[in-house]
Amino acid sequence: MSVEKIIEKISLEAAEKAGIIRRTAEEEAARYLEKEKMAAEAEKNAEIAARKREVDAEVSRMLAQARMEGRQTIRNTREKLISDCFDRARERITAISGSPEYPEILEYLIQDGIKKIGAQDITLSANSRDIPVLESILAKGTGTVVRVSGEPIPTSGGVLLRTGSGTRRVDNTFEARLDRMRRDLIFDVAGILSGEREVPEE
Repeated sequence: MSVEKIIEKISLEAAEKAGIIRRTAEEEAARYLEKEKMAAEAEKNAEIAARKREVDAEVSRMLAQARMEGRQTIRNTREKLISDCFDRARERITAISGSPEYPEILEYLIQDGIKKIGAQDITLSANSRDIPVLESILAKGTGTVVRVSGEPIPTSGGVLLRTGSGTRRVDNTFEARLDRMRRDLIFDVAGILSGEREVPEE
């Protein structure tokens, strides 16, 4: 074999080995790149998941805050409506206590209290303006032993009934009756706010 043939053969073998080495390197590089790509994708997905958790937590916090503020707004609105209703009621009651119909209303409150207290010996208390009115009503007779206390009580109207022993009492003053109405009024206002009831017309 001539020198030229030997050199040609060696050159072919070297080229073949170089091709194998190159293909192997390219395959290794491709595998490495794929591995890096997968790792980067996993890291990206983990970061996205972490950001999503942060966003979800912030949304939950904002919703909770909004619900709390909404409940507070409802409570404030309800209390304002109730206060407005009671302010108007007190104004009207003050006007009633000076009306010609007031003695009849006072007589009803006395009879109502006598039925509720269920006793035969009763003392009535009222404001100083109403004491003469009470005495005039009692002069008609009530079927029960009723006395008027000489000590007036601070009230805009109505009457306080107590047994002779003081163990039982019925507070039919305007203020006490308004306070007893307050719980029902809270339910009414709650119904108005929820839309289950209509706002009454003036």
